[in-house]
Amino acid sequence: MLIIPSRRRGALVGGLLFFVTLLLDSFWLWQITNWPITFLTFVQSVLFILSLPWLALLSYWLYALLTLRYQLDRNRLLIRQGATWQVIPLPEIEKVELGLQLTSPLRYRGAWWPGCRIGHGEVLDAGPTLFYATTPASQQVILVTATHAYAISPPEPQTFLREFELRRSMGPTHKVERSSHRPAFANWAFWSDRTALTLLTLGGVTTAILFGRLCRRYSSLPPRLALHFNTRGLVDRIGQRSELFTLPVIGLIVLATNSLLGFLLYRREKAGAYLVWGSTLAVHILLWLALGQLMG
Repeated sequence: MLIIPSRRRGALVGGLLFFVTLLLDSFWLWQITNWPITFLTFVQSVLFILSLPWLALLSYWLYALLTLRYQLDRNRLLIRQGATWQVIPLPEIEKVELGLQLTSPLRYRGAWWPGCRIGHGEVLDAGPTLFYATTPASQQVILVTATHAYAISPPEPQTFLREFELRRSMGPTHKVERSSHRPAFANWAFWSDRTALTLLTLGGVTTAILFGRLCRRYSSLPPRLALHFNTRGLVDRIGQRSELFTLPVIGLIVLATNSLLGFLLYRREKAGAYLVWGSTLAVHILLWLALGQLMG
């Protein structure tokens, strides 16, 4: 029995979010390329860059929503969305609850907009819960096992409950093991490594600070200024103020290079990866000092 949840509302709202983000990106990009360099253009640049992973995540959630389906037989319930699926043997389902019967608070993380509830959280009456639904909690069906609960949204909950009980009463034709599958990248240990995430985040933040500091001062700097001093502290090169961006760009190149090297090292030598990522911060401190000296 193949069950397709209602996905139209979620797809429309998600598509609207995607379209609005693209409009904002177009506006920010136009501002960045046409306005003089100020702190405002820096902020718009940061927003534009941050919107790119948001668009990627939103695309993944929309793909998951549009491919969401359930398949029920005498042996198991199969939940599938995108490249992820859950196989739940029917004998392991201890109880089935309608959302209307659940009065406890709900904690949730994941895609959450009208017509899309894909993520994980906790229903205090049911425990840790995986959500594969397109309706509000009050209209979901909660399948509770010994370790997890699964929230789904068949178009006709009462019909689903009758079909579920009918197939469970008939008994399984063969034994099915509970299993789950996710894309390989979703299982990387890196995502739960706080040290790695902190070092990379700090590297990105310090890179942004270098650019932001220069953009904030840029309009007040003289068109030409000293860019290099000899060993006696005398100016030996004068150039355009735009050449100051060489320092933040170096910081960006160091961030990209060290991030890649750290990823290559991570699976075999975590300490080495941490050292490489940490060295990015040391380079950025030196660039900060050099930039401050040149700007005066």
